[in-house]
Amino acid sequence: MKSSFKHLVFIVLFSLIAPSIAQAESRKVLTYPLASIYASAIRLLRVDLDFEILEKDKEGGYIIFNYRDNMGKKYRGSLELINKNSEKENITHAVCNIPEVPSYMEKDLLEKLNSKVTADNR
Repeated sequence: MKSSFKHLVFIVLFSLIAPSIAQAESRKVLTYPLASIYASAIRLLRVDLDFEILEKDKEGGYIIFNYRDNMGKKYRGSLELINKNSEKENITHAVCNIPEVPSYMEKDLLEKLNSKVTADNR
């Protein structure tokens, strides 16, 4: 009986945790032109973080890369930049998706991108 209870507890806990890991996707709104953000994103990923860029398309607004955690393990990730400009301001939505890691890692990457873009546009 104890074994089946432990099994049930494990299933319940896993079902609560797994969706946040498996379906991770984070978004951030940046108030800079897409072209400027794209250039900063490439430099951040390749130069600052030394991530391998697997594919990129400036016109399509995406970058596919290998995210490397502190232990050196690699995870495939993507960064999508969506132009939402209006007549009055530049607005770009940045969407980071690294399915195998917790969402806080995606959010951290987006914060680094925001800082990089801000520094590059001073």
